[in-house]
Amino acid sequence: MPFKPGDRIWIEYPPERGDIVHDSGWPAEDRCRQRFWHQDEHGLHPLAPDDVRRATVKPDELVIEVAEQRARAEPDREREAGMASGTVTTVDSC
Repeated sequence: MPFKPGDRIWIEYPPERGDIVHDSGWPAEDRCRQRFWHQDEHGLHPLAPDDVRRATVKPDELVIEVAEQRARAEPDREREAGMASGTVTTVDSC
């Protein structure tokens, strides 16, 4: 599912994680603790953790890599521990 600027992403992750909250190289028991969603003009779509190569949550940026795309998003100002969301600003090939 291609990302584009203006889309929304949500990342749910264990709050004890550092900046990198998901990596496809992690053991399965670690990967299953994350959930991802992508919203475009067609609605809200869950992303399977196995389809997400890497996800990073920083105070000023969210990054999610799926297939051959890397989407960078500006995070929402208000967020709960273990949940990050934001609006996609740029999409790159990776």
